[in-house]
Amino acid sequence: MKTLKSFSTYTLISIITAGIPFLLMPFLTHYLSTNDYGKLSLFNTYVTILIPLISLGSTGYISLQFFKQKKRRFTKIFSSIIRIPVITSIIFLLFTFLFKDWLEGFLELNTTILFLLPIVAFLTVIADLLYTMLIFQKKPHTYGIVSITKTIIEVSCSLLFIISFKFNWEGRVYSWLIVAILIVFYSLYYFKNQEWIDLKIYSHQIAKQSLIFGLPLVPHIIGKFVINQSDTLFIAKMASIEELGVYRIGYQFGLITSIISGAFLSVYNPFLFERLAKIDDKKKAEIIKISYLFIFVLAIATIIISLSSSFIFHWFIHQDFANGVQYVFWTSLAYFFWGGYLIFAGYLFYLKKTSLLSYLSIFNVVVNLALNYILINRFGVIGVSYATTISFFCTFVIVAYLSNKHYPMPWFRSNKTKS
Repeated sequence: MKTLKSFSTYTLISIITAGIPFLLMPFLTHYLSTNDYGKLSLFNTYVTILIPLISLGSTGYISLQFFKQKKRRFTKIFSSIIRIPVITSIIFLLFTFLFKDWLEGFLELNTTILFLLPIVAFLTVIADLLYTMLIFQKKPHTYGIVSITKTIIEVSCSLLFIISFKFNWEGRVYSWLIVAILIVFYSLYYFKNQEWIDLKIYSHQIAKQSLIFGLPLVPHIIGKFVINQSDTLFIAKMASIEELGVYRIGYQFGLITSIISGAFLSVYNPFLFERLAKIDDKKKAEIIKISYLFIFVLAIATIIISLSSSFIFHWFIHQDFANGVQYVFWTSLAYFFWGGYLIFAGYLFYLKKTSLLSYLSIFNVVVNLALNYILINRFGVIGVSYATTISFFCTFVIVAYLSNKHYPMPWFRSNKTKS
């Protein structure tokens, strides 16, 4: 009961904070054109791809060590690893400065927005680390206050910049930037207060270990993002920015399934790691029970989202974006499979078999890119939804097989395995 209560608390907070921005859609679709939404989608895509390149997967090592190390040792780990995204973000800023003219044409964004890409990505890495540590420390009240405050400020700034100041789609970007800066200031204060940051402490060996752990994850993370975001680039290049704007509205509604997955998995991973560290039959039963419950909830959410999409688009979304409704079902179904993938991937993370996930990601990226090109030519823009669904289903099946091979669990029988 206590475990379920913990899950429901964090998951509900995450769903509320992630869901509130959806209430902006009826307003934004009236104040932003399809072209504006397309530009906004491009910015979000580039930031998403930059995040793993800036973190280099190193912050995941912090999470892995939290339950294993004593406080002083953990401070040394934290202080050593937190420097990595600072260095990489500076490198990306220099790269942007040196090649800004070429990047402006290639990425179809102006110079000011270009420089914000690595900055927002870096701030996001630090903010995500804060959320992870709050969950690991089991501090739902702090997590809720920070999350809800962030969402309120972000929504308020977006409405102010877009509606009052007429900043168009850039107003959404500026609101993200302001909120991210505020969250990072609080994050640094919190980390310092927990005595995790000590600038006098640094271990090259620990930084190296974190990179050995994290770098194989970069292809895996980028692969996930490429599969999630390649549709944006394909539509922008093979169709138009306007078509991209329409697609992204439908995609965002289908993405509610992913929000539920992300909210649940942010709590599930520390739950899983903590129990695997001292596994027994009882803990195995808890893990399987929670896993099945998650898959059931995600299936129900997929059905509800798909059935309600026509009503929502008809009454709340501007008619210029009406065709976006056709993408909702396929996006939601794709992220149902992705949620299943995340359940099983946690075991491979724990076993540090990140190279398997890396190889799988490379294979999946190749398949997804090929499917995008073939299916867009064959079916039009809806082809990217088919490609994403097929890719996520294949990834789910393969990782489930690999997970059960390397860490067998009694998924379809009573747990009688000795710990």
